[in-house]
This record gives sequence, structure tokens and C-alpha cells, in this order.
Amino acid sequence: AVVEGVVRRQGVLDPEGHGDVRVEAMDTPFVTLSARDGRFSLPLTVRPHRLQFHAEGFGLVSVDVEGEAGTATLQEPVVLPAQPGALRGVVRLAELSTPGRRQAVSVQVLDPAGGVVASAHPDAEGSFALRELSPGSYTVRAAHPAYVTEELQVRLAAGATFDLPPFALLHQAAVVATRVALVGRVRLDAGEDHRGLVVIPRTADGNLPTGSTETEADGRFRVWAAPGERYRVEIRHPR
Repeated sequence: AVVEGVVRRQGVLDPEGHGDVRVEAMDTPFVTLSARDGRFSLPLTVRPHRLQFHAEGFGLVSVDVEGEAGTATLQEPVVLPAQPGALRGVVRLAELSTPGRRQAVSVQVLDPAGGVVASAHPDAEGSFALRELSPGSYTVRAAHPAYVTEELQVRLAAGATFDLPPFALLHQAAVVATRVALVGRVRLDAGEDHRGLVVIPRTADGNLPTGSTETEADGRFRVWAAPGERYRVEIRHPR
């Protein structure tokens, strides 16, 4: 007796991506591997058998066959369900990094159409994990209102855990393409010369200093800032 058929890996679109699936008749020495197109042929003794299909990263599937004399062909392809995978990574902030600011980063997994399929926030150290993901191609995006968004492209295999390269987010104020000027004017109660007053912008969420500048003679000042950041401005008189 011989049984023939086709086995497919769920989610694998490559027509030649279905090879090396193990096909085994339980409690017998009969075993074979599928060809790249998923076709297989397994000799059996003439009696009922239970076939098991297995491939790494995919669920086990069992099929009962009669094992009659001659060649029998399975009428439908055997589809192995893909086991979910996971993505792990870490987010680093190049400037003004604190546990709270790292935890405020949003990490999203996007499918090829741009839909969000999973999201998470890092822990205080910046580490994150996204689990129960179907195999396939994804864009992983790390975003914070005050930092330049970064994206990584990844292809996740069935049942795999993929360690992403670290995200290193730059503060918008440090990047020419994203920074904006924070401008203002400070005047003393007396006198016409208002130069030399120290202006220190601080983040509203953690009171972190983001730089400093001094006022000009008319009291005007200008300092680079992040458009997504909220600030409080400290003014100091040096004299």
C-alpha cells in the first residue's frame, strides 16, 4: 500500500516552501519527508494507519488512512497550523533618558497594509516583548512624542522568537530636520539692557534641563527645542 498527498505550511506563500515536513505512520518504521512543493509518498502495510505530520514551528496534525492495497491519494491538502512567534527588543533614548520616558515609548507591530497587530510599552529599563504573533513580514515602530520615530523591518518565522536590534531614539531638538526654535523675551523691571539673563528650558514631565542660552540686549532669546515636548522655562539673573 502507498499513500500520497500534499502538505502545506499555514501562511507560507512560496509554492516551494513546504518541503521537509515529516510524515510518519505511527507505531511503524514508515517515515518520509515532503518535497519542496509539499508532495509526499509513503509506503505502508495493508492495514489502517494514523499518519502524523510535523514541522518545526508548526502544530502537529494527524490523519487516519485505511492502508488498502494499491495507491491511495488524500483528497485535501494537509495544512499544518503555524505556531505563534514573538519579538523582543530594547529602546534607548539618546538624550534625556529616564525610566518614565522609556516607558512612555510606544512600540507597535504593523502588517504590510499598515494595520497595527500588536503594541506594547517598554519596562523601566527599555526592554519589551510582543508575543502571539503570526508568522510573516512586519514593520516594528518605536515612537515617542518628543523623539524621532524609528522603524525596523522583520520577517518572523513560525514559532520563532526574534531579537530585534536596539532602537536608539534621537531627541527632536538634536536633529536639524525636526527641531524648532523656542523664542521669547525677558525684560528687567529697571534699565534698558536686558542681556545676560540665563534661560534654561526644562521638560515638563521630569524637570530635565535641555540646554541653556542667554538673552540679548533687548531681552530676546532663542534655543532649540523638540516640537513634541512640553517645557517650563527657568530664568536666572547671573548678578
